[in-house]
Parts: sequence; C-alpha cells; structure tokens
Amino acid sequence: MAFERLSEKQDIILYRISILQDEQGRQSSLKLKKDIDADPMYTELLDKEYLTYEQYGDGDDAVCSLIITLKGQRYCYQYLDEIAKLDKESRQQW
Repeated sequence: MAFERLSEKQDIILYRISILQDEQGRQSSLKLKKDIDADPMYTELLDKEYLTYEQYGDGDDAVCSLIITLKGQRYCYQYLDEIAKLDKESRQQW
C-alpha cells in the first residue's frame, strides 16, 4: 500500500507520537484542542486518519489526547528510514 507523502514536519510529528506510544505503552501526546484546530498540519493528519484523539473538557480549556492510528503507524513504518533521519536532523538543529 503506497501512501501519499506528508510534509517533513508532519512526518516528524507522526514519528515522535509513534515513538512515545511504543515506549510508553500507548502513551498519548497532549495538546490543546484550539491549537489543533488552528494548525493545518494537525487537521490534515486527523482528516487522513493518521491521528485520532480523545477530548477532555470543553471550550478553550479542552485538551486532546493525540493517538497515532494503525494507518499512521503503517505510514511511519513504510518511510521509517527517511523519517528517522529527518527527526535526527531536526533535533540537531534545535
């Protein structure tokens, strides 16, 4: 199954969430709902069903627990070497 490539930033987001979940036993990443809604990178990942979330609370204080889907995991595995290299390079730049 071939996937349409995401942006480098989206690759890194998926990869890092995937690593967290793998190392922490399905540990989610928390982010404010308003920040997710305002960021096209996250909305595209949600629309493509690479990420999902559980929402806690309402309004401006709502927090989302981001979870990578099986489809998102397959995407990461398909491009694992390239994404891991991107992630390593991005960490060195910071």
